[in-house]
Amino acid sequence: LPDNGTLGGEISGAVSRDGRFLPYVDWAQYGNLFVHDFSSGRDRQLTTTATDRLPNAKVEQFALDSSFSRDGHLLAYSWFRGDTNRFELRVIDLRGDGVPQSRLLFDRPEIDWTGPVDWSPDRKWIAVRIQRADKSAQIGLVSVSDGSLRVLKSVDWRGTTELQFSPDGKFLAYDLPFADNTEQRDIFVIAVDA
Repeated sequence: LPDNGTLGGEISGAVSRDGRFLPYVDWAQYGNLFVHDFSSGRDRQLTTTATDRLPNAKVEQFALDSSFSRDGHLLAYSWFRGDTNRFELRVIDLRGDGVPQSRLLFDRPEIDWTGPVDWSPDRKWIAVRIQRADKSAQIGLVSVSDGSLRVLKSVDWRGTTELQFSPDGKFLAYDLPFADNTEQRDIFVIAVDA
């Protein structure tokens, strides 16, 4: 990843399914989101309004987690806003050139963090990890069309690290800690219409 200063870039999600793109947050660029194109070797800036560690910034803002749609055309990402002290879920279309316009998809006062992990094969849902203001954790689906949330399961406060749709989009695999005193995790599957 580029190192444009003392902080450099940090991977923010998985490589696109075609293996071409890797999303990363560049902390030397105040937490803006970029994508590295392995085929051209170029980096594309996707956001321009991050202000992490920016002197005299009125509101702290930065990108964090991200997830590509299966066709690689859309990217969902978490965006922190210091004025609300929580993460929004935003989506951008990567087709075209330059810095794409983001669309605010999901933001609720009772939810501190929404992390996108996987897209359904039909691009209608984004599987998300959620942490509520009361520190409870959940697994959910956010509708790409209207931003509605469907909670699938409440989980241990440590939450899940991975979510993965089945190829037909009918099931979601997730992991949970095996026990309190271990890093080991077990894998489970839940029907998305549960």
